[in-house]
Amino acid sequence: MKIETLTGKHKGETAYIIGSGKSIQHLNESYFGNGIIIALNDNILRIESLQIPHIIYSMQKDNPGGHDRFECKCTGEQICIFGELVKVIPKRAILLVHELESNNCMTEYPNRYTFNNERFGYKWNKPSVFSSVKVAQLLGCSHIKLVSFDATALNCNGRILKDGRLLKDHPYHENNEGLVEMLKIISHEFVTPK
Repeated sequence: MKIETLTGKHKGETAYIIGSGKSIQHLNESYFGNGIIIALNDNILRIESLQIPHIIYSMQKDNPGGHDRFECKCTGEQICIFGELVKVIPKRAILLVHELESNNCMTEYPNRYTFNNERFGYKWNKPSVFSSVKVAQLLGCSHIKLVSFDATALNCNGRILKDGRLLKDHPYHENNEGLVEMLKIISHEFVTPK
């Protein structure tokens, strides 16, 4: 189904969008109040391990599917991230997949919705954080908490991989300018777990 069928579903709620900054290692249940959670890519593993009662969305966007950048190896039962098969299979989250990047991933998943950055007014490969903010707005959320976006909040580059290793010097800071501009139109805050 298309994400547009969920328009307004969480009107007035807070959306917690989970990034991949190093601070995610300190994330626990105490950082969440009422609202929904949108976990980006393999961060869903961390979020579902917390066993919190929130409605959780798992955004899987970083596989190019039909594009030439990487070769998709999806079988339809797994998620590809940057062309590599990874065992990122949500247990109970609502799955959000990009039509142009991850459309072949987990095709039989029961709660699966597709989106397309081009319908949000962006180029198809705009970073996941932009897609997640647009999804939160479409869902009707009135406030966004960007959790573990260390590159933007702290000007600290790096990303925690699903095995816990830190990928240094990843250029997430390149997203800052456009993201800061985008966030001017919605109530938001950055949360950096410590």
